[in-house]
Amino acid sequence: MYPDTAPAAIQPYVSQVGSTLRIVFPFEQDTAAAVFRRGNTVWTIIDTTSAIDTPKDMKSLSAVASDFSVIAGGDTQVVRIDLAQDRLATLGSEGRAWVLSLGDMVLTPTEPISLTRERAQDGGYEMVANVDRPARVHQFVDPLVGDKLEVVTAYPPSRGMLRDQKYVDFTALRTVHGLAIKPQHDGLNIQVENKLAVISMEGGLVLSSADQQRALRSGFDSANRLSFVDLDRLLVSDPARYEQQYDDLASTAASAKGGARDAARLDLAQFQLANGFAYEALGVLSVIGDKPEGGDDLVQKVRLTTAIADTVVNRSTEALAILNSAKLANEGDALFWRTIARADNNDYRGALEDAFASEDLARNYPAWARKRYTFAAIRAAVETGDEDSADRLLDSIDTAELNVEEVSQLHLLMGRVDELKDQSAEAIDNYGQVIAADIRPTRAEAIYRTLKLLDKEGNLNLDKATATLSAEAMLWRGNGLEADMQQLLAGFYFRQNNFRAGFETVKQAVSVYPESPPVNALRDQAQRIFVDLFLNGQAEALAPIDALSLFYDFRELTPPGARGDEMIRNLARRLVKIDLLPQAAQLLDYQLNNRLKGAAKAQVAADLAVIYLADRKPQDALRVLGSTRTPGLSEALTRQRRVLEARSMIDGGRDELALDLLKSMQGRDVDQLRVDAHWRAKRYGDAAELLEAMYDNSTDIQSLSQPARMNVIKAAVGYVLAGDRLGQSRLRAKFSDAMVTAPEWPMFDYVTGTITTDSLEFKNVASAVSGLDGLNSFLSAYRQTYGADGAMVPPFAAKPDLKVAGSG
Repeated sequence: MYPDTAPAAIQPYVSQVGSTLRIVFPFEQDTAAAVFRRGNTVWTIIDTTSAIDTPKDMKSLSAVASDFSVIAGGDTQVVRIDLAQDRLATLGSEGRAWVLSLGDMVLTPTEPISLTRERAQDGGYEMVANVDRPARVHQFVDPLVGDKLEVVTAYPPSRGMLRDQKYVDFTALRTVHGLAIKPQHDGLNIQVENKLAVISMEGGLVLSSADQQRALRSGFDSANRLSFVDLDRLLVSDPARYEQQYDDLASTAASAKGGARDAARLDLAQFQLANGFAYEALGVLSVIGDKPEGGDDLVQKVRLTTAIADTVVNRSTEALAILNSAKLANEGDALFWRTIARADNNDYRGALEDAFASEDLARNYPAWARKRYTFAAIRAAVETGDEDSADRLLDSIDTAELNVEEVSQLHLLMGRVDELKDQSAEAIDNYGQVIAADIRPTRAEAIYRTLKLLDKEGNLNLDKATATLSAEAMLWRGNGLEADMQQLLAGFYFRQNNFRAGFETVKQAVSVYPESPPVNALRDQAQRIFVDLFLNGQAEALAPIDALSLFYDFRELTPPGARGDEMIRNLARRLVKIDLLPQAAQLLDYQLNNRLKGAAKAQVAADLAVIYLADRKPQDALRVLGSTRTPGLSEALTRQRRVLEARSMIDGGRDELALDLLKSMQGRDVDQLRVDAHWRAKRYGDAAELLEAMYDNSTDIQSLSQPARMNVIKAAVGYVLAGDRLGQSRLRAKFSDAMVTAPEWPMFDYVTGTITTDSLEFKNVASAVSGLDGLNSFLSAYRQTYGADGAMVPPFAAKPDLKVAGSG
């Protein structure tokens, strides 16, 4: 339920919109919560393992609240806010964050939760709350009042009780979100069932006498069966007799007039339905329409026959639209068919209730209808964990009546019951029978459940299981089983470190079943794995290109906020280290245009600019720097961006503009830029003086690095080209001791001696030092200045194109 990589703490922050104070809880995944107010205290119960810190801006919060405290309870955090003045509380969601608003008005209306009485399985009554996305039930002891509450948390959107509602056994308190129940005595039970919270107690809730008189009995007399369709009587096993009877009914329907014609059409449709032609029956019923001639009794029979046909052809939603109507609510035969429709629609609790109420009627139906009804009831019992009812219903099946497909279904259900009893060996045996029969879809479910059991028992061969489930998932499409299989398959892939296949499986599951809770949980798991790959270093085991393609193909899994931005930078940094500059630039460009604002955008733009420069694309560097100019940046970042802009100008041939931009700046990186600008403009003397000054101030001239020694030689060449003999002599005097033992001494000795610029030897030396790549020198100086602060700097520049080969 909770992510393995959930942050250790959540830091709420406070903002103000007009007179309303907003407290934002910035969760990174959908998080269930409940909010209610008692007196001047607002309670927020949140399902999260992450601690919740006190907001930093408590000064703003103190205007409306005298206290903000958190009570931690393992996987639950309880936030208490004591209001200093009366305020209305509203809970909303922004992305995956909860926003609690305290103000003079309700910002967004709360969707109402309604309480509805329903008949429980034991014949008593229970109360059902349409919470929509309930999560968990918590026992909460109010330290101020001293009573105990049962609190149901829920996922967004916000839904709550609009007012207190008092009953004999409990009181439903007004809530901002979720459900808060105050029991009047022990024994009250609250459970989460799909979209509902069910409030019940042993023997049923206490209702008024009028409610009791409306209670539905488990047996039905003839007055409750006015719409009974006797399909058993209409069933004809002899084909010749069927043809003759069909012709007679069709002829009567064609020749009848007025109300008798619709009645004759209904007879024909029921005959077809009883004999396995449900689609044809629906065709005849569609001709009758919604308003047949013949009175209310005929209308009700047509509606029920239509619902039966819809149920038979697996159109459960259409069937339930009829079977749930008020006019059929007390019809025992409607409950018989509604058992099947509800089970097909995954409403297992409702299906089991209807099965209990209509069980005595099953004997009046043909074998095919009884079998389908019984299988639906067993499935409902299994899915609701009612082992005893499932066993009893299994015992009622006459195996002699079953065909091959139905035997396979029986084995599958027997395996499910074995699982309820923790009899894994027996369950695997039953599932093996299903797999051997090779009947779909029972085979697909049996494979899925077998693999889950083997994994639970620690007996799974992961490679074989993955191959088997992959093949089965490819063949089986439809209903919730597909989502369950894909969830299990994705987990297998991730355990094999086959991340691409795992993410592909998740992507497919989400596209087909976006509202499925198991699929949503699978998506959250995939995001956690994605974060581990690119934030916690696991992607280092992948080839860089593989890591990059994996990120781009599944970048929708990138979490919002700082963690996602750090993931992108980590991957870009890795690409830079291995000289994949275009790919790194593409990644940062995506981040720049889709995720960042303000100073963060300006900082990443600097990283992107230096990558463009290293890739010898100065115009792109200028473009990205120009498009991200932002006022109010720090001095350090402003200087960093100006240095990059100047370098871009130099490489773009605008050296005068670059020098003008740098005139008030100091530093080794800036000096290197000035040298490159002068050299490109053939102001060799100015460049030589700058180089001499750069290394003259070195703390240890004797330990000059190889690039530094080549720059000293470049200064000497500059003096020669400028005709500055004095400069030559001065340079020789300063650096001879440092150069005499270096490999470059012969070259230094030559260019600082008496030479002529038109000699072949000098031209060779000048060509060598002119070919020194000033861009690499710039990157080295830039790294020394900004690398310690996290700047992303390529180790080397890309090789220059031939057309610019001598320009650095």
